[in-house]
Amino acid sequence: MASPSSFSSRFEELPPSPTSSTHSFHSTDDFDQSTPEPPPPSTSSTTTARAQPNPSTREQAKPSTSEGEPLGQDENDEEDDDDPDHDHDDSDILDRSSTFKTRGNTLFGKGQWQEALDCYREGLVELPVRTKPGVKIVKGKQKEEQKQGEEQSNSAENILDGVDKLNLEEEPVTEAEQESDPEEVELVELRSVLFANVAACCLKMERWKEAVEACDEALEEKPKYMKALHRRALANEQLGTWSSLTSALEDYTALSALPDLSPSFKQQIKSAQTRLTPLAKAQQEKEQAEMMGKLKDLGNTVLGKFGLSTENFKFVEQPGGGYSMNFQR
Repeated sequence: MASPSSFSSRFEELPPSPTSSTHSFHSTDDFDQSTPEPPPPSTSSTTTARAQPNPSTREQAKPSTSEGEPLGQDENDEEDDDDPDHDHDDSDILDRSSTFKTRGNTLFGKGQWQEALDCYREGLVELPVRTKPGVKIVKGKQKEEQKQGEEQSNSAENILDGVDKLNLEEEPVTEAEQESDPEEVELVELRSVLFANVAACCLKMERWKEAVEACDEALEEKPKYMKALHRRALANEQLGTWSSLTSALEDYTALSALPDLSPSFKQQIKSAQTRLTPLAKAQQEKEQAEMMGKLKDLGNTVLGKFGLSTENFKFVEQPGGGYSMNFQR
C-alpha cells in the first residue's frame, strides 16, 4: 500500500507549459510425522503367511481430523487470496506507472508534447486492464463454489437464461467494498489522470479526435472529472460539426453543475455556452441543407431516366402539421 505522500504525488497537476495562458488546456496498492515401521514377520511355522500391517500403525501413518477425514489437502483448500504479495504487486504497478506520468509531466512542461504523450501511454500500459464498472473478479474458493452451483442447475432453460447474465467470474461490487480497496481507488484515479494528460497533449498538437477519445476513457470511471470534461469540450468545439458542438454544450452544462468551481471558471463556462449555442444551430442548418442537396442530386439521377426531376414534386406544409406532395409537369 502506497503511503499518503506517494498517493498525492501520483496525481499532481501538469506543470505549466511554455505557451500556457489563461486558456491553457492543462488548467490545470508443519511437523515431521514419522511412521513407525511394522513389526517383522513371524519366524514361526507360518513363515509362508504374509505379515499383516498393524492397524494402529496404519492409523498413525494417516493422521486424521476429529471427523475422521485424512489430514492434508482439504477439498475446500484454495490458494490464499489475501496473499500480502498481492498488495505489494499492486503498489509496484502503481509506482511504475506513476514514474512514467512524472516523466511525462516534465516533458510537457518543456513543450515536448509527443514525448510527453508517449510517456503517458507507457504509464497506461503498466496498469491492468479495466474491468466492467461495478463488477469485480471472483477467484479462489468463491469461484469454485459458484462453478459448482452452476453445474448443479445446468439445465437447458438455465443455459438460455444465462446469455443475459454477467460472466460467472464477476459479481457486483458494493460501495463498501469499493471503499475498502484503496489500491483499486488509486488505480482508477491514476488511469483517469493519465488519459486526461494524453488528451492535453493531443490538444496541444491539434489532434482533436484523439483528444476526445482520450477524454472518453478518462471519464469512463470518473464521469465528473472536471479537467476531462473541459478538455473534451474544447476538442469538440474545434471539430466544429453539429454533433461535436452539441456534445461540447452538453459537457459545459455538466461542468456548470459541478461544485466548488472558481468564479473565473464559471464565467468561462457561461461564455462558452453563449458562444456555442448559435454556432451549433447554424451548423445544424448547414449540415441539413447539405444533406438535402445530396438527396436531391440522387433523386434527379434516378428520376432523370424517366424524364423527370425533383422539381416536378412540390411539398406543401399543412396547417395541422405534416406535408402534402403535389406533382407538376
